[in-house]
Formats: sequence, structure tokens, C-alpha cells
Amino acid sequence: MKLEKYLTPEVIAGGLTAVLAALALATREQRQASGMTGMGVSVRTLNHTALLPGTSDKFDGVALAKWCDDNEVRFVELLACWIDKDSGLSKRYLPPEAAQVANELRAAGVKVGIWGWPDPRGDALYRERMTDAFELVGAEWIKHDPERPYHGAGPYSKAQRVESAASIMEWSTAIAPTDVTSYGSGPKSHPSFVWEPWSKGARYGRPQWYDKDSDWSPTKVASFAESWKTLFPTLCPILSAVNSNTPQMMRDEADRFLPVAGGPIFSYWDFYWLAISSARTAAAAEIGAKYRLGA
Repeated sequence: MKLEKYLTPEVIAGGLTAVLAALALATREQRQASGMTGMGVSVRTLNHTALLPGTSDKFDGVALAKWCDDNEVRFVELLACWIDKDSGLSKRYLPPEAAQVANELRAAGVKVGIWGWPDPRGDALYRERMTDAFELVGAEWIKHDPERPYHGAGPYSKAQRVESAASIMEWSTAIAPTDVTSYGSGPKSHPSFVWEPWSKGARYGRPQWYDKDSDWSPTKVASFAESWKTLFPTLCPILSAVNSNTPQMMRDEADRFLPVAGGPIFSYWDFYWLAISSARTAAAAEIGAKYRLGA
């Protein structure tokens, strides 16, 4: 970082407060210019910003940006579309207010992506809603979360599942870096899931490493990573901050999982579970500071 741009004679003459403000600006601009690194969080709905201290606003981007800055959160992924498995309609979408929230996050140096839950029944609607959200918030990347609908146990034929995955990946990789998240144990444990079309052109594999019983050994985690890496060379896991995870469990899991993954980023599921617990938020911030991956 070249500080000459920020620590001008005028700033230095302004004293300590001016110097600290200039250094904060330098750090923020460097973060905005760099690639994705460090810790992020998934956001199911922006209504959850009302859970933050000092606000009751359901779309408080300023409060969310401050929370991110205070707690080592470098990027946020906003849920843009959730296709209902029964109706094929979208259960979730980003409201117009999301554009301002995204701008306030970026102003604080927090990167913004979107994520969605696809289903073969609603391919066209999924692409439409995700495209609208991508443009609305100026997202830098797209993350897909295909799960049961793309598994052999679901209601669709393999041909339908492959066609759906391939069409979604062809669309999204053409407009943005694209990540894929799904079952934490990977292809070897879920052979009927259509992994290959979801891997085509993917930037990062984002395994969901939710060790609810806190009993995954380092050997087991390494086997999961090996399985994922057969199709996704770079892994950036999603860890759990749900109510059943104590802060110490979060710390232990990070120490077991993140060195194995080796990717530039990791994230937490999800913002809601952190926002309702100052203890889990503090643990996540500690982990984020410890594992500034890729920085």
C-alpha cells in the first residue's frame, strides 16, 4: 500500500485524527481494489438487519456495513432467488431497497455477491430473478446452492437435472465469476448428485462444512476436501454459526477446516445466527482476524 497518496502534508498537519482517517480510507480502498479474501456471510433476507444493535430498520445498509467492518466481514452474499420445489415459483427475491444497501456496503469496502437456490422446475424464473438481482445490486459474483432437487433421490430424471445445471452454469459463468455450494462431503458420498455440470466454469467450490456434532476428525475433513477437489480445484468452505454451535465449537471447527481447504475465502451460514448472538459474532470476528485467507 502506497501511503504517500493518503498521508499528504495537509493530512499530517491535521493531527492524529486526520492521519487515522486517512489510513482507514487507504485500507478501505485497498480492500475494494483487491480480490475476494477473508471471511464473508450469507444473508437470507435484509429484514434481518433490524436485529443489529442500534437499529430497527429492515434495510439498514449503514448498520450492516458497520457490523461487517467491526467484525472482520469482508463480503456479503445476498439471497436473490429461492425456487419452491412444489410450485416452481420464487419464494424469495431482492426488493428495490437492496440496491441502496449494496451501495452502502461497498462504500465501507464490503464486497457484494448474490446467491440462489435453483430447481429444475423453475429454471427460466431462476435465471430471470438472479439476473435482475445481479443488476440491481451490482453484484461481483454469483453463487448457486443446488441440493436435493439435483440429487438422485429427487423427482427429476438425470437428464433433466443435468440439463438444468448445465443451462444455469452456462448463463451465469458468461456474466460473472460463479461459485457452487452443496453437500459438504462431496461427490464421493453423493454419486447420484449431478456434480459435473455444476463444476463447469466454476470459480470456487464452496462445501457446506456443518459439523453439527463437532466430531469430524481432520482425516474426515481431508477426505471431504479431496472429494470436492476432484471437480473444484479451489475450495472456499461455508462454516456454521447456527444456534447449536457454541463460540468454542466455531473456533475448533475453523482450526480443523480452514487449513485443509486452503482457499482465499470462507464464509458463515448465516448472518441471522450471528446477529442474534453477540458471543457467536465475537467468535466469528476472532476467526476472521486469525484466518485472513489470501491477504
